[in-house]
Amino acid sequence: MDPLRLLLVDDEPHILSALARQLRYHFRNDPRGIVVETANSPAAALTMMEERAYAVVVSDYRMPEITGVEVLSRMRTAQPHCTRIMLSGQVDQEGLTRAINAAHVHRFLAKPWTESALMEAVDEALEQHRVACQDQELLEAAKVEAGHMSPQEAERLRLERLEPGLTQVEFDSDGAYVLKA
Repeated sequence: MDPLRLLLVDDEPHILSALARQLRYHFRNDPRGIVVETANSPAAALTMMEERAYAVVVSDYRMPEITGVEVLSRMRTAQPHCTRIMLSGQVDQEGLTRAINAAHVHRFLAKPWTESALMEAVDEALEQHRVACQDQELLEAAKVEAGHMSPQEAERLRLERLEPGLTQVEFDSDGAYVLKA
């Protein structure tokens, strides 16, 4: 079984460290093998989401470069089964509305958070992710059974959910693989 990955995004190192420490401790004996990863900038988070699949992303709202809403919106597009949580010490009504409408956040947590609220939100997000993935697998199995999808296409979709970009291969004009630097 592949580990479930959680991605924490915040530009404040002490906040990122506190979140990671609490979640790693909470999941230390979890049989699902949950891995907690961190990104200290939106750019780092966007790069990471192109390379690995995440079950849950917890992002700060106010960050330099782009907001957490944009990070979570891009995550929604790239990995629709990833459950998204927004964390912020201050958010205006418009920002909260954008987070809900554009990024489809599962939960909004205020800073400072309580440990119990954080754990409850992440546990619920992991369950939502599990159900969404299970539903997708059942849908694809039904499509294969009905002849609307080949078993190879279903397998390609499954692999792509596990490792984003894995099945996206580029060829040059001679038919050789193009390796990205």
